[in-house]
Amino acid sequence: MRHILDEDTSDEENCHSSDSPAPHEDGDLLLAKTSSLSINDQAPLPFQILRLWQVFLERVNPITKMIHTPTTEHLVIGAMTNHSDISHKNRALLYAIYLVSAVTLTGEEAMTMLGLHKDEALQIFTQGLKIALNKVNFLRNYDMVILQALVLYLIALLGRSNHDAVWVLSGVVIRIAHKMGVHRDGEALGLTPFDTEMRRRVWWRIIILDCMYAATSGMNPTLLPLGCDTKLPHNINDADFSPESKVIQNRQGTTEMAFALVLYEIVHFVKDHQMTDFEHLLLGGQDVEPGTPEYDLYHESLDKLTHLADEFDKKMSQVEEQYCDPSGGPLHVFALAFRPHILREVRTMATPMEETPEWGTEVKNAHDNFFRIWLAHNENEHALHDLISNGPFAYSSKSHFHFDSLIFLAGQLVHRSPVGDFTERTWSLFDRVYQHHEELWNLSQHKHFQLARLLLKAWEPREKALRQLGTPYEVPNCVQKLRVAVSQAGLSWMSPRDVPFQPMNGVNQGSIDQMQVGTNGNLSADMFQSPPMTGDWSMSGNLPIIDSMDTQTPVLPIFGFFNSTTW
Repeated sequence: MRHILDEDTSDEENCHSSDSPAPHEDGDLLLAKTSSLSINDQAPLPFQILRLWQVFLERVNPITKMIHTPTTEHLVIGAMTNHSDISHKNRALLYAIYLVSAVTLTGEEAMTMLGLHKDEALQIFTQGLKIALNKVNFLRNYDMVILQALVLYLIALLGRSNHDAVWVLSGVVIRIAHKMGVHRDGEALGLTPFDTEMRRRVWWRIIILDCMYAATSGMNPTLLPLGCDTKLPHNINDADFSPESKVIQNRQGTTEMAFALVLYEIVHFVKDHQMTDFEHLLLGGQDVEPGTPEYDLYHESLDKLTHLADEFDKKMSQVEEQYCDPSGGPLHVFALAFRPHILREVRTMATPMEETPEWGTEVKNAHDNFFRIWLAHNENEHALHDLISNGPFAYSSKSHFHFDSLIFLAGQLVHRSPVGDFTERTWSLFDRVYQHHEELWNLSQHKHFQLARLLLKAWEPREKALRQLGTPYEVPNCVQKLRVAVSQAGLSWMSPRDVPFQPMNGVNQGSIDQMQVGTNGNLSADMFQSPPMTGDWSMSGNLPIIDSMDTQTPVLPIFGFFNSTTW
């Protein structure tokens, strides 16, 4: 993907500095910038605290479940009464709650609720959180409340910061949890039932986040410490236990923990069922010839993956029956979507390319097969977004949006045939993408302009080909609007290096280029590694400015978790 950004973007197309947001002043994700304001100057008003808490309970807490609501509610009430009386560690948790709640707001909601633009609110709450964390010296003073604040901060960063940088931060959080012994189950340590339960919730949420950030950073999740034996949390509502509880027992049927437990069971399954050659499978058995040992091994691996998918289907069906209720509202609908979502991903990859309907037409080699898998993955992601788009968790799918995936697909549109089923599906996907992600219309963001330029570059030969074929067509909405937006911005989408594409030896060289071919002609493993990070690590509402050398690592589909190197 970096190749696309380097080759398809000229220096003349860089956005003018006056059109681009100023770089953030913060140098990293955790150190607070010097400010004459005290932490209390950053605090929201009492009625705003209440509204943010209500948003947290409705949109964040149901899918994170790592705080105890009744206990934390006392803290919130205290903050509404007198914020200055709150200890620094509790302030850190409060600001983490304010921040992650603000992340879920639309721009209109932020203005109505807080009287601030969303970006301003995010900057204020981020700064307040950083100040509180540094006041308490979080790298030396270890406490469960501080750890909860850090984990909520990781959640707030989803989709809003360089995922390589946040993966590094997740490693810091794991080390803090390790230092606190959270990787050891509280029962074995003689802790109270309440402390044991909260440690379990926090530990498994950390594991989930680290797996997610590792996959999106093209890296393996952090190696877990030896002796890690923390059990899964109980299936229980917050109202059914307290710090005074002598015993905490699982509840039969559905509880508030449904979504979290489904996620934890998925990770538990993957931990116990590993694939040793995931990258080989993902790349479609590149260069394997029928009748060779490599060919036989490739198909054995595909069979193994198919069997693994069947086991996963069976196991998670049992988990769903235990924890979920199809009529239980948006939370259960979301939880029940994961099994079919993952199965579609796995079965797409497990289909040998020569057995796909597109074999011989759209799919002729491993590079085409990779595009098939990647396109299906993105369609699957947006199908999940459609499922939850009208509920309280719509922000969640936006948080898992990865721009680099779009750059790859747009690059494929430039270099592949302008007609065909894959092309049709990709253009349809981009129309949906621009509907879901309004931020892409902001062409002062250099990366957004890069994407727009690729799409406009790809549409021209497609339109010409459709005319020559006499095929009726409609210009995609995104193309129509991008043409206007580019013109109004006074930019040009044409590059001085735009020359007719010349295939080499009958091979779609563009497809190979986008996938980073190594010097031996094989797909480079570099696409699974992390590039150097030169971008801004700070956090505010705006995405960081990214130049052609600040791209992020390609995002593996969700079934990347089946890679055995994960564990």
